[in-house]
Amino acid sequence: MFTPDSLLTIAIDARAEYERLLKLYPVGTSNSERNESWERSERALACAAWMEKEGLESAAHVGPFSSFDLKKGSIVRIKKGARILSTDPSVGQEGIVSQRAQIVTVWNHFPGYVHEGRIIQPTVRWSGSKSYWRWTDVNNIELL
Repeated sequence: MFTPDSLLTIAIDARAEYERLLKLYPVGTSNSERNESWERSERALACAAWMEKEGLESAAHVGPFSSFDLKKGSIVRIKKGARILSTDPSVGQEGIVSQRAQIVTVWNHFPGYVHEGRIIQPTVRWSGSKSYWRWTDVNNIELL
């Protein structure tokens, strides 16, 4: 589980790694590990701020930070009360709220990311009724 404090720790550690690598590879040189450390720090800070703004004390998945990996074919339980979106035209843009828990087979998983300060949560997708795609926030699932 991630908390704002754990994300701040990730940011501090990534920034320290960036500073260490900056001494070895100063500005003007190319080093992907140094650049990734900086980006990880910035993403962690953005996610921590977002969690605080949203009033979230903890979450298994926040933007690009996930507690576990999902693979195609994984069996998961969609929690009762989850907001489910779909390509089914009878489902509006706001989606539907699951009236019961559902067990589904994952078709694919879209990792979360940070874009211009916005946190995009990871999603999981599966083939629903009538072969329409359905998806939900990964925080709405449980691994089986």
